[in-house]
Amino acid sequence: MTISGVIRRESKTDPRPAYQTGPRWSTKQKQLLIDSILRDLDIPKFYLRVLADSKFEYEVVDGQQRLRAIWEFAHNDYKLDKNADLLNDETEISGLSYQQFSDDLKDRFNEYQLDIVELHEASQEDVEEMFLRLQNGTTLKAAEKRNALPGNMKKFIRKLAEHEFFTHCGFENKRFQFQQVAAQMTCLALNGGPSNIKNTELEKMYLENLDFDENSAEAKKIQRVLNFLNTAFPQKTPELFPYNVNSLYILVLILLENYAVKGLETDYGNWFLSFEAKRRSEMELPEDER
Repeated sequence: MTISGVIRRESKTDPRPAYQTGPRWSTKQKQLLIDSILRDLDIPKFYLRVLADSKFEYEVVDGQQRLRAIWEFAHNDYKLDKNADLLNDETEISGLSYQQFSDDLKDRFNEYQLDIVELHEASQEDVEEMFLRLQNGTTLKAAEKRNALPGNMKKFIRKLAEHEFFTHCGFENKRFQFQQVAAQMTCLALNGGPSNIKNTELEKMYLENLDFDENSAEAKKIQRVLNFLNTAFPQKTPELFPYNVNSLYILVLILLENYAVKGLETDYGNWFLSFEAKRRSEMELPEDER
């Protein structure tokens, strides 16, 4: 397919199905791709899943960052590197946007042929396994890899990461950070309290709970803790970070199982904020005075 064909199909292509990562290429990486295209250099294949019964016609299995770079350049969202070499030793392209291209340069860009593999009638598990295999050797974070693993635990964690509580935390959902913390919380709950929540343990949890029931007693217990935390912190709380959220989660987990704490959510939230303010003020003191 030509680049112009890919651009025409942008609105019909889902660049980020649930197992995919989000945009993460730098402008420099995007510029290098466009430069390679203009110099007629080979770039890797794209893998698209053909969809039926969907508002999209295609789903990007591999090549999302490259497709985004092409679409964004066509929309004039960025320019080529200001230090780009002459094209064919004669044509100046440095610092140009697509809009500033001559007709010949636009033709050269639009008519570049992309190698695309279409996947027809592929199951979700097949596609997600292919995604993992195609990403092998790249710098995917552990949470991004787990997001493409098979089984119900992955689906449960995805759903858990959509809980309103996470939007009140002081960290953003970059590269599946909400899923990372949701997975750690689930691991802590299944182990009944403090335990190893390193990535190797989390992956093991996913694979050992392929048939995990999101309506099970364990799943409901995890939801109850998050509901408690959501009431305790009803608005954006900059003090909440992954390292202390998991500690707060364990504490609520133990409190709910052993004590009557219903109605004390606000007190719990105020206690933490007071504790955190005290801790931070102590950290500003000389070490021997803390």
